[in-house]
Formats: sequence, C-alpha cells, structure tokens
Amino acid sequence: MACPVPHTRRDQVWLALGFGLGAAVAAALFKKKAKQHPRAHVLMVKLQFDNVFQKADWKNMWSDMAETVYKSEPNCLSYQFCDGEDDTLVCIIYERYATRADLDGPHQVNLKAWQSRYAEYMAGLGEVKMEMMHFTESYVGYMSK
Repeated sequence: MACPVPHTRRDQVWLALGFGLGAAVAAALFKKKAKQHPRAHVLMVKLQFDNVFQKADWKNMWSDMAETVYKSEPNCLSYQFCDGEDDTLVCIIYERYATRADLDGPHQVNLKAWQSRYAEYMAGLGEVKMEMMHFTESYVGYMSK
C-alpha cells in the first residue's frame, strides 16, 4: 500500500492549496448569518440623573440586572447602558427583544425581582427621571456589519 502523505514539494503545495480552498468554501457556505427577528421590539429608556455619583451608583447596580438578563432571557437580543455624550447626566438603556411579549413577560419577572432586591438601595440614591419609548424595527438599514 502506498503512503498517503505527499512527498514531493509539488504535491505538498497542491495539498495545501486544496485544504485552503476547501476551508474557504466551507466557511462561506456555513457562515452564520445574523438572525432577523420579524417585528423585533426595541425599548429605549432615557434616564436623567441628579449628579455623577448617583449615575455611577445606579449604573453599577444596573450591571447586576444586565447579567441576569443575559443569562436568563434568550430572546433579549441587546441590553446596553449607553452614556450620553452631550450631557454626562443623561443616558439610555437600549433594550432589544425578539418580540414585545419577551419584554412584557420574562423580562418583567426579572425586573420585579431586581427592583425588590435593590429597593432600599435605590431609595437611598434618590429619584431618577425615566422616559420610556417603544419601537418596532422596520428592517430598513442594519444592526451590525
């Protein structure tokens, strides 16, 4: 039986080219495309803080909620705290869900538990002004490249 490993330089180059081309074709064929969620729901929560300390404390506390959402809400596609550039005391929380029901159902359960866990701490931070805006994606444009 002949040895399956190519011994000549020419055969080794052809083998390497074949593997490289095969890998490139396989990668192109099986490239994971971003899943489009029909009628994805977006909630933007605008927050206005009284001072930088209140914002920092609130943001730190909120990171616990973000971790919970990531672990337990598979249909929450994005959940991001975004700092304002023009006014450092303003921020938004950008929330994106596969459906509105994912926000109204599982997320509300987690939110109520988080609010209960931090109720006393939040009371000590003082009032944070909130404005909520709901949107439905139109799929005109793109979310990422």
